[in-house]
Amino acid sequence: MAAASAVVGGLVWIPVRLGVSVAYSTPFLELDYVTWNKLMALPLVLMMAATLGLVPRRSTRGARLSAAVVLLGLVGMLAGVVIEFFVAGGLSGDRDGAMLGWGTYLIGLAVHVVGLLALGIVLRRAVVGWLSLLVAVLHLLWLPAGMVQDAALLVADQVAIGLAWVGIGLALWFQGRARFDDPAETNPETSVGDGDGAVRVHG
Repeated sequence: MAAASAVVGGLVWIPVRLGVSVAYSTPFLELDYVTWNKLMALPLVLMMAATLGLVPRRSTRGARLSAAVVLLGLVGMLAGVVIEFFVAGGLSGDRDGAMLGWGTYLIGLAVHVVGLLALGIVLRRAVVGWLSLLVAVLHLLWLPAGMVQDAALLVADQVAIGLAWVGIGLALWFQGRARFDDPAETNPETSVGDGDGAVRVHG
């Protein structure tokens, strides 16, 4: 479930973020800017579902806490989208409500990035950990890319985020399959890690 949610969430993220990036002044695929932003709810919900299964229950406390922060950030981002575009209708509607939603989204994004950085450090011996760090760095690059107004860089950055989530899903799927072939996976002592944050991650 977690692996599939990450893969589908990453794949959906790409066209939705493309629509958000290019539809500000002109509709893209006959959908306007507000509609594309409303569609952001889809990948965010899928990524939330993926995060719920990102670490096994027997993982270290640090891994579970980091995943919880990642999830909290996604909840904040989703709340921002709902407030700004479903409730306020974007800047063309209730401007104060839209700004509140935008601020909520940014706070959620900041929390999300902190969680991803922490998760990457805790799971530094797992592919999922490195991919979590990659997603965090890509989100951070989105800010300067927006400031320089480089459309190509913005799109490339968002595509890379989606592909990184697909990678997380594939890593979860392959490691989930590996536990059925690796006797060590059935031993709680070897599946939790060695105390320094290394864990086996599966979906």
